Amino acid sequence: MQSRADARQILAIQKAVRVYEISQFLIQNRYAAVLQMFGEGYWADVRRKLESYSENVDVAYIAPWVGKEVASSQGLEDLIPIFEVSESALIVSNEFDAISEVLKKAKKTLQRSYLVAGKLDRTIVSGAEMFRLATGPNEFESRVEMLSVLLQNQRSAVQLLGGSSQELVRTIQHPGLKLATLIDMHSWKDEQS
Repeated sequence: MQSRADARQILAIQKAVRVYEISQFLIQNRYAAVLQMFGEGYWADVRRKLESYSENVDVAYIAPWVGKEVASSQGLEDLIPIFEVSESALIVSNEFDAISEVLKKAKKTLQRSYLVAGKLDRTIVSGAEMFRLATGPNEFESRVEMLSVLLQNQRSAVQLLGGSSQELVRTIQHPGLKLATLIDMHSWKDEQS
């Protein structure tokens, strides 16, 4: 009896550690993409392939129960139904270009995987929107697209554009300001520096 209880306790600890590790992946990285995998082969091979596409990404296997627990603990309830469907690969990075590179290459090589969601700071976007952002024509247009998604969260927009947070927040809150004007103002300041 004692060994069975010990085994359950060890299993509970292992599960808690796994949920913590994946939660840290999400917390410590600004960008993430969730690929659902349907029979892509051995996980180690899939991971190696994804990590070979860019040196600036980390990839983690997400079992459905882990995904559900992580989404719940991080306040990302929109991801719970996504994780419940099947095992997933979580691709994370602090560099959006690295995520973009991996997603472009994965689309060509992983035929039985589907991009189902993305994370931009604390904002969850659909897989289709994440792929559209990732395959944008250039970095500037991708940043404009991201900004339009992140405008709901002014702090994320400030981090995205850089510069003085007070100035950017005042600019964003200006009632007559258009998004294009904000981007033009920011670009002009960069050119002057």
